Amino acid sequence: MLKSILKMHKAIICTLIAVIICISCNTPKKKSAEHYKIAHELFSAENYNESLKTVDFAISFDSLNNDAIFLKAKLKYHFDFDEEAIQVVMPLLKRDFKIDTINNFIGRCYFSLGYSYSYKNIDQKKGEEALEKSIIFYDNSLKSNPLFYESYLGKQMALHNLERYGESLNTLNQAIRLFPDSILLICNRGVEKHFLGDNDGALMDLNKSIISNRLDSSDLANAYRFRSRIYALNDKFDQAIEDLTKAIFYDSKNEMAYVARGDIYRLKGLKDKACQDYRKAAELGLVSVYDQIKEYCNN
Repeated sequence: MLKSILKMHKAIICTLIAVIICISCNTPKKKSAEHYKIAHELFSAENYNESLKTVDFAISFDSLNNDAIFLKAKLKYHFDFDEEAIQVVMPLLKRDFKIDTINNFIGRCYFSLGYSYSYKNIDQKKGEEALEKSIIFYDNSLKSNPLFYESYLGKQMALHNLERYGESLNTLNQAIRLFPDSILLICNRGVEKHFLGDNDGALMDLNKSIISNRLDSSDLANAYRFRSRIYALNDKFDQAIEDLTKAIFYDSKNEMAYVARGDIYRLKGLKDKACQDYRKAAELGLVSVYDQIKEYCNN
């Protein structure tokens, strides 16, 4: 009888020890999940600094919390730390975590990096290399999920920035077959047609996108800006200026619209207006416009 009681007590003690060990193992993961939830809420509320601090706590409790790691990478990307974002998120590919989404995100980081290198005149070669890498990751995303809309857009923009307009157009046509109701794809196709010399086809797509009332402000601004290029090519300078003014109305930080309007004012001999637009583009960070200011406005 005594032996039976001792065995029972021993079994209970072993069970309790197992439960304690299990609880102690789960506690860090539970704390990590709680911190991640708060960090995600802060991110949604656009409180990015506090979100970054909180997500670091989440990862400190569980270094394998994939959601927390991805959130940290998105925060790094938000703060324009593109290379750090890539380093943070890259291990998730080896864990097969949201393969299509992670590949798309890395593609976006490389695109941002490439654009920054080129836009700020830092290093054109590095900019092109980053854009080429972005295409690789966008393609990987599409291999995993052929219906990943954002990866088509990202790939198309990277090809455009590399001046591979034919490939960009092919990518858009492929996407439009899958997403025929996307007015943004139609708008972007108009841009590529313009760069390939098909201005009639470009006008059809750009006009359709402008009158649709389904573009957001920045995309609508670009639609007006590229349509203005076609007007300018046909010596319709007043219409071009009108479109560029609308582009600036819908996106007051569209530095390329200021430069384009400045160029037309310059052609019309309106130096004060041209230089005002050039200087505004420079204020917005367009380094390349300084040459025009130096040559034309400082004399």
